[in-house]
Amino acid sequence: MMEPVVQDYLDASLKLEADDFCSQVGPVLVSLAPALGPTFQTASTEMFQGKTSRRRNQLDHRLPVMELGRNSRHGFDELRLGRSEDNHLVVSDETVSARHARLFQVRTSGAIFIEDLDSTNGSTLNGKPLLPGRAVELADGDLLGFGDTFFLFYTPRGFHRALRRLAGQAAP
Repeated sequence: MMEPVVQDYLDASLKLEADDFCSQVGPVLVSLAPALGPTFQTASTEMFQGKTSRRRNQLDHRLPVMELGRNSRHGFDELRLGRSEDNHLVVSDETVSARHARLFQVRTSGAIFIEDLDSTNGSTLNGKPLLPGRAVELADGDLLGFGDTFFLFYTPRGFHRALRRLAGQAAP
């Protein structure tokens, strides 16, 4: 089964107002590499060394999307990300540690945080290294790096706005 891509969410964002969209979509990670097959694809550092013209924080219709939780009001407690199959989010990249990082949501506020789990090649937030064991709150459009792999993070409302911008329509 093919994983969903940005285009799959674009039509819904144009048909639904933000509140309705948010009730159907959870927080997301958007991989910065086009979908090429059945596994969640990742972007390598080549992408950011001038070998492609896509800007770091630019959505594209073909980019794979992974929902972190269906509805941020109900959200998720914790998701582990890494190369090992026992993670919630498996990233097939040799520069990603078996248990690389975790994302967790504070239920009272809905805020989502990232924490590096003392990974070999480190994690970055908007190009800055994360200190292992120190959680940092995420914001819409944040660029997350795990080894040589990059994702954009969005809350449901932020994803709705970004999709509307992609379609050339301002979101309310």
